[in-house]
Amino acid sequence: MHSFEVAFEDGVRGVANAKKEKPPYEVGAEVWYMVSSETAEHGKKLKVKVSDPERPQLFNSGGKSEDAETIRRIEGSWAMTTAMTYLGRPPSSDDELLDTARLMLILRDKVHSS
Repeated sequence: MHSFEVAFEDGVRGVANAKKEKPPYEVGAEVWYMVSSETAEHGKKLKVKVSDPERPQLFNSGGKSEDAETIRRIEGSWAMTTAMTYLGRPPSSDDELLDTARLMLILRDKVHSS
């Protein structure tokens, strides 16, 4: 782990860590940060991100962000599998399976919005 002293335009200064010798951001780059801890002895410990934490990205196991089409396919697969589990039996028609899958997506979105 490598430590770096960083300073921001708003006057906040502190120490951020990175796994590599060079942090994943350049001087002057737009980044987001939060103060993770602060002590009189060590000052401010900062967590610095190069992506906006308010807009989370989905990552695959290789660490690459997924494009919208891939995300749509993953969600569709989840909805179909969940619909078949919910029905507890083979669907009587493709329409029944699709309608139930759509219902699963609606219910999932309601859970996330409440």
